[in-house]
Amino acid sequence: MISAPNLLARLVEEYELAENHIKRCERHTLSLPTAAVNQLRYAGSHLLKLIKASVGGKSDDAVQRECMEKAANHCKRASFDALETQIYFQLEFISDFQNLCRDRRRVETVYPDYGADFKELVALQERLQAFGMVQQLADEDRAELDRISGRVAQMKRKILRIKVEVEQLEKARPDMETIIAARQFLVSFAATVLGTLVGVAGVVVAVFDRLPDSWWSKAAILGGILVVLVIVWVIIYRFSASKLLTEDQRRALL
Repeated sequence: MISAPNLLARLVEEYELAENHIKRCERHTLSLPTAAVNQLRYAGSHLLKLIKASVGGKSDDAVQRECMEKAANHCKRASFDALETQIYFQLEFISDFQNLCRDRRRVETVYPDYGADFKELVALQERLQAFGMVQQLADEDRAELDRISGRVAQMKRKILRIKVEVEQLEKARPDMETIIAARQFLVSFAATVLGTLVGVAGVVVAVFDRLPDSWWSKAAILGGILVVLVIVWVIIYRFSASKLLTEDQRRALL
């Protein structure tokens, strides 16, 4: 027989509250809050210990109170873990959404509500970040968290339906690896051109005295050489960029 009915009532209340938080978290985040579920498992292990002791006739008041208190505390921790998971998962989704859409061009062509949804998600993100420790959330804060999570979940389902189309859009900016590869190409190409110019300058100096005595003739010949060099440089650059770089890498050079 349970000798502490008040403690049992608290245990039942904490368990039901934790179960409700876990269900809401699962529904809003579209994933199972593993940490919270594990806490309920720990609570169950203490209840099982209580039952075994009762069946064996070794369940005194102290054992009952200890088992029920530990089980109730695990249920309370399960509620906190479910709330923390709810906040964390929603913030993670909003961050992923922002990164996905910011990196694509012409998002509105496949996602007409992008601008309005982005602004709303930013506002919801700020409110989620403003929540304090879950252990200190009042009932009205928990109700607001549930409302916000429900709204984010609605938008998540909406965005998941067009995610593939967004991912297929052209990237708005190349990633850092692409930028580094493009810069390496540009540095190597510039060094090659510089070496070529130095070589040409040496040849020009070597044959300068053999050019016609007229300065106009010398200037025309040198100008012609420079024009030819620029044309050759442009042709080589375009050929190298088109054959050695990807589209993202070429865009990184712009």
